[in-house]
Amino acid sequence: MNSNFYLAEKDIDYKRRDIAVLKKLQWLNENVYVDFIKKNIEDIFEIILNYNIIVITELVPSIISIKIDRICRENKIYFIYAGVCGLICFLFNDFGDEHTIIEESDIELSKFIIKNINKNENNGKVEIFLTDNENGLFNGYFVKFRDIQGMKELNYENEKIFWKIKCSDNEKNIFLLGDISNYSDYESGGIVEEVIVPIKMNHQSFEKRLEEPIYLIKKSEMKSFTLINRCQIFNMDEKLKRPENELLFLSFKSIFEFLDEKKRLPKLNSTEDAEIIIQKTK
Repeated sequence: MNSNFYLAEKDIDYKRRDIAVLKKLQWLNENVYVDFIKKNIEDIFEIILNYNIIVITELVPSIISIKIDRICRENKIYFIYAGVCGLICFLFNDFGDEHTIIEESDIELSKFIIKNINKNENNGKVEIFLTDNENGLFNGYFVKFRDIQGMKELNYENEKIFWKIKCSDNEKNIFLLGDISNYSDYESGGIVEEVIVPIKMNHQSFEKRLEEPIYLIKKSEMKSFTLINRCQIFNMDEKLKRPENELLFLSFKSIFEFLDEKKRLPKLNSTEDAEIIIQKTK
């Protein structure tokens, strides 16, 4: 019980954990209706279309998880699959081919007064006023402009676009915009404001991920991993390729294969089952 903070001592009499935690899960968001499957996992196919999100928290045969995911993808239903085996765990999300993330953050977004805008040949340079305690903006931030005199093309009310900035290596109060050489000359004034933009992400099916995990995708095909908070973009390529991640993936894949073949999970403290997993992982 100590490994599940949704459970209390009074829940010990429940036969199923999902029933015991249902009420507390519902408390997390009163706008979301939470239910549990009253039948066996094999019977889930007939009720999938009744829900917007399907969540599995136990390891099930691959033929079932793949079929559930396929039905969800075909009907634009979100699929979440998670499992824990001792000290290791996995989490798989499939939110479809085109999932838009709209971040509503409580973080106060940055806003600065513009000091000057210089039209270089290749990169427009924006200089802002900063106090000693302010850090300015960072690479990958999206911004919009308003109240600029002269170079009105930058003002959001005119073009309705956000700008992705590149910061100066040496001066934290300067960032670059790209080519604005055709814009009008800057005269004075203006405010630059950090904005959060919707982000579209592509999710692969569970079946494909079993054969082609993220760390094996060619770098040219790999989309940037996004830290939604403040829209900073981080390339996780090297971290994903660390040996321990590959070992974890192969270990779980071997456990899935064991479950498919034996119709059960490896027994606790069974050296025989452990050896089978090791050989499959190799």
